[in-house]
Amino acid sequence: MRHHVPALRGLCLITLLCMVFPAAATAQPVSLDELFGGGTLLVGDKLFSDFELVENRSRAASDPLSTTVDGFVSDSGLPGLRFNGVVNDSLVATGNELIDFTFRFKVRSLDDLAPIKDVGLELTRFEPHDIMDVSEFVFEEGGDPLFDSFAFAAVDPSRTSAGAEFDPRETIEVQKSIVLGGGFQFDENGDPVVDEEGNPVGATSFISEMEQTFSQVSPVPEPATLGLLTLGALAALAVHRRRRSRARATPFLDSGGTAAR
Repeated sequence: MRHHVPALRGLCLITLLCMVFPAAATAQPVSLDELFGGGTLLVGDKLFSDFELVENRSRAASDPLSTTVDGFVSDSGLPGLRFNGVVNDSLVATGNELIDFTFRFKVRSLDDLAPIKDVGLELTRFEPHDIMDVSEFVFEEGGDPLFDSFAFAAVDPSRTSAGAEFDPRETIEVQKSIVLGGGFQFDENGDPVVDEEGNPVGATSFISEMEQTFSQVSPVPEPATLGLLTLGALAALAVHRRRRSRARATPFLDSGGTAAR
């Protein structure tokens, strides 16, 4: 039976985590600040944990750590995280304000047969003005980067999605940096727009939402498991045929107990 353990072990681990961390399996959004305090998210068989604030050099009225995060499954069936910067106005910078912070977290596949093979990031709603840069590294667990970072920048606002593939891993670490600068408004002649007191009018950069997904290797049953499934199907077929043959051999009795002709 040792050969059939991996899939069962992953299923048992998922069930155990749902029992121990019931809040982790819910779709309710939580803030980055809560996740930095030890929170986790469970999406399918993917566990998101060990959230850590690496650096925060922001100077803005909004608090980037109040950005909400919730788990979701994409239309193509990929598990992932959705970062929302509009619920608490957390990813907003106006004028000379600056959002600049870096955080990291781990992603673990609880199914041994479905390791993670790539990562994708899409900015679904955003508005860049002066500065907007979202960059990302993916590391082996406690190790080196799996590829060079990819980034979105305000210089190319048409680029809204990116990703990278790597050799399948059971656990990876993701490090994400977000930088937003508001800047100031200019008229059609390129002159600064000023208010009634002659002060420059600030422009606003924001990220309302970005989605991160993780592709996985499609689970393929092991040969021994396929053998068991085949035997089970054959046994069910044999039982079905035996019942049919018995039904043919037993005459139908009428209400008087006499065999119908």
